[in-house]
Amino acid sequence: MSQPVSESGYNLARNNLLFKSLDQERFDWLLGKARQESRIKGDALFSQGEVADRFYLVMSGRIKLYHLSQDGQEKVVEVISAGNTFAEAVMFMEQGRYPVYAEVLENSQLLVFRSKDYRSLLQDSSEMCFKLMSTMARRLHLRMSEIETLTIQNARHRVIRYLLTQLELVKPANVIELSMTKRLIASRLAMQPETFSRVIHDLKDQGILTIQGRNLEILDVKALKAC
Repeated sequence: MSQPVSESGYNLARNNLLFKSLDQERFDWLLGKARQESRIKGDALFSQGEVADRFYLVMSGRIKLYHLSQDGQEKVVEVISAGNTFAEAVMFMEQGRYPVYAEVLENSQLLVFRSKDYRSLLQDSSEMCFKLMSTMARRLHLRMSEIETLTIQNARHRVIRYLLTQLELVKPANVIELSMTKRLIASRLAMQPETFSRVIHDLKDQGILTIQGRNLEILDVKALKAC
């Protein structure tokens, strides 16, 4: 279901890094071209190889970006949460096609922007170009760090790093909610779900954490960091 951009969508976009450098006139023009969509769990937003003519800002919900291997195995590349954009970098690729699949993980509200509208604004604003380059550079740095984690560290270290990253998000609390399925988390960490579960239970047996349904309470952060 598509509709004009709501006030909440307008305000969310105004504070996003991709749009902060726009003056009010350009921003209003771009939002006038955008549309707001309600999507339900399981909806496909685009497929790998499809012409990349749009990008998205997540207002609520979560979106899964993934690859499919030749034997049909799914590899999760990233899970996009509320307040974040995705697929904007593709507008600058020479072939202009999506390199991944995108699927709605839970009922979501999205802002959809046409790539050609955003590119037309870049042609008139060098400041906006530099802001975008800065955003892309930060994401590249994050991706390189993730690649290092997946290629150098073993499964146990990858799970521990994931837990420590999640702890940073919930400070000063020490309870992590596994809002994604174990299968999805395991795919993101390049391991089997059974391996993820085994590491979690090993940490439980060591007295480092407790398991309460979908919540993990970290009892000893120092011990977790030392593992």
